Amino acid sequence: ARDPIDVSRYDLIHCFEVKQLDAIPLDYGGVLLAGLTAHVWRTWGEERMRAWAARCTALHGNSLLLVKELAPFHPVVYYTPNGVNPDFFKRFAPPGQTLARALVEPPSSLVACHIGKPNPRKGGDLIREACERADVPLLLVQRTAGIRLSWEEIRLLYQQSNLQVTMSDMDGTPNPMLEAAACENALISTRIGNMPEVIVDGVNGYLVDRTVDSLTEALQKCKNPEAVEAMGRAARQTMLDGWTWAHQVPKVRAAWVDALNRHENIG
Repeated sequence: ARDPIDVSRYDLIHCFEVKQLDAIPLDYGGVLLAGLTAHVWRTWGEERMRAWAARCTALHGNSLLLVKELAPFHPVVYYTPNGVNPDFFKRFAPPGQTLARALVEPPSSLVACHIGKPNPRKGGDLIREACERADVPLLLVQRTAGIRLSWEEIRLLYQQSNLQVTMSDMDGTPNPMLEAAACENALISTRIGNMPEVIVDGVNGYLVDRTVDSLTEALQKCKNPEAVEAMGRAARQTMLDGWTWAHQVPKVRAAWVDALNRHENIG
């Protein structure tokens, strides 16, 4: 969005955040599709949201909660959820690579993991305090410009844990939750983004309030190794049943086709 683009080359421009529309000239005459990937529009205000939405052929959200939030701003809102690659993200022993047993099998005791930015809205401090209270080891990776992990390194973190946690109040899709679920990690999350669509309490994880007490209680429930491993297997099955990219890409394609058709009919 920082570099000028020749918009005349495109019949459709898809911005994943409405704010990126600021980089598109006002006289662009093609299809504009834009949306939200996080619960951040309130920080911009309704007036700016309505101005962005007025430029669009349609909007999109990557969770049902975001679709609901966008509905007052535009009559056409597509549901375009994120997915995960279950062939890459899985619990496995990398061929030819010597790893400690804990890296390739679910830990024998509960180990929680959180991957995210050190933004207070991500809830890292809440997770740290709850894990200390519950006496649960925590792999806490807060990515910054100076801390960059490869996909392979991230995947190994999921091998060292059996529970993925987020206490965010902003994400539309906490992608590490989908990745960890595909690696057979149980999930604990606040009710943000697509997590209420993914998590079934006691089956593949727990939905919690955004408080240390609520998370601590859920962590205590996960201290039965057999139970948390069963939830981890259920979490992967949830991904296989509806959250792979094979499931999600057709929804994006359908949104493009419908938006192009609407634009042609209006024209």
